[in-house]
Amino acid sequence: MYRLPVVLGLLLAAPAIFAQSADAPNVKANDAWTFRVTTEKGQQFERHDVDSKVERVSRDAILVDVSPTGSTTPPVAEMFGSDWSRAHENAGKAVVVEKPFQFPLIEGKSWDVSYTVANPNPMYSTETWTSHYVVVGWEDIEVPAGKFRALKVEAEGTWGGMTTGASASSNRSVGTAGSGATTSTTVAEPPHQTSGRMYRAFWYVPSVKRAVKSVIEEYSSKGVRSYRQTTELESMKLAV
Repeated sequence: MYRLPVVLGLLLAAPAIFAQSADAPNVKANDAWTFRVTTEKGQQFERHDVDSKVERVSRDAILVDVSPTGSTTPPVAEMFGSDWSRAHENAGKAVVVEKPFQFPLIEGKSWDVSYTVANPNPMYSTETWTSHYVVVGWEDIEVPAGKFRALKVEAEGTWGGMTTGASASSNRSVGTAGSGATTSTTVAEPPHQTSGRMYRAFWYVPSVKRAVKSVIEEYSSKGVRSYRQTTELESMKLAV
């Protein structure tokens, strides 16, 4: 029986079945990257450059010195997991709050991150974030540092929190017309539950050892985007 076309068909299909994966990076001390960070919050827009350099690598963690480009002040040391995840201490326990990668990265792979923190800021007594990450696939991307073939990871989810009950001030005119005199009234807003949605995207390049671009977005309960931060690689210098 003539079976060659079947064999050829399997060989041609193999790349689709066995997609290229990305293993955990071999991060070394003195690996360094410079990123352009663009932040949009409401009508506010800010752009600045950030230098990051690996100070120390252990089995489970990467310590990175971070500072604005050109700053003369000492850098801030930030701790990451060996997979570039981030964790916060909550009630004496490390809670993973961001996990952009779960190595090896394979197209279609997914994972979830969910956490609740108490008193995250003066506005909220509690906050809960839930997100679902998916490795979308390989695509070409261009950033200030150049063109790269990157493995894209996306995350979508929700956030919710209980407010602490902020006070709001309102002004009311008093006196004769045109006097301009006002009186201020402070009204306490009772604590209430609020929620919204979130979106994340990361373009990981194995040779860079990090994402060359990331996008972080947050939306209100009405579906209005209240925050977006875009980070793009400008340059890098990897340790030998």
